[in-house]
Amino acid sequence: MGESFCQSSNKSSSLRDGKYVGIEVTREFKSKAYQISTGLGINPNDLMTLMAVESKIATRRSPYGGRGGLLQFIDSTARLMGYEPEQIQAMDGLQQLDVVQEYFQLALGTYTQADPQNIIDLYTLMFSPNDGGFGQGDDFEIMSVDHEYYEGNKHMNLDGKGGITRGDLRAWIEQEMQSYRDNRR
Repeated sequence: MGESFCQSSNKSSSLRDGKYVGIEVTREFKSKAYQISTGLGINPNDLMTLMAVESKIATRRSPYGGRGGLLQFIDSTARLMGYEPEQIQAMDGLQQLDVVQEYFQLALGTYTQADPQNIIDLYTLMFSPNDGGFGQGDDFEIMSVDHEYYEGNKHMNLDGKGGITRGDLRAWIEQEMQSYRDNRR
C-alpha cells in the first residue's frame, strides 16, 4: 500500500513539496501549517493529513451536518472558541489556520492527557477529545452508536460493528489517503 500516513510518529517531519495528497496548497499555507505544527509539538504531516481527510483542505461549509472550515468545526465548537460559524466560513485558508492553531492550543491545554504521537491521537483530539482514548489500542471505542454525532460519522465505521473505534478511524483515514494518492496519478 505504500507509505502509511496513519503510523507517523516523527514529530519533526517536514511537509512534502508540490501538491499535498492531490490537493493544491500554496507554499505560504504549507509554511504556516508547518510553523503551527512545530509550535504545538505535533507532526506537520499529521496536521495536513487531518485537514485533508476532514475538509480536503477547503474552507467552505460542508453540506453534510452543518460543519465548516479546515477542521469541519461544528457550530458549538466555533462558538466555544469565540467565533460565529459564519466568521470562520468567511476566512481564507491562512486565516483559518489561525483558528486551527487556537483550537489545538485550547485542546492541548484542556486535555492534559493528550500528547498526540500519531495521526489517530491528533484526529481524536479534534473529533472526540473527551473520550478519544489517548494511549489506548485500536479496539478502544471513541464514539458509540447512540452518540448524538454518530449518524453523521458512521461512514468511518468501516467494519460496521458497534461504534467507531480507534482502529476504525485508522482504517478510514488510510482509505481516504489512499483515495487521494490514487486520484493524483
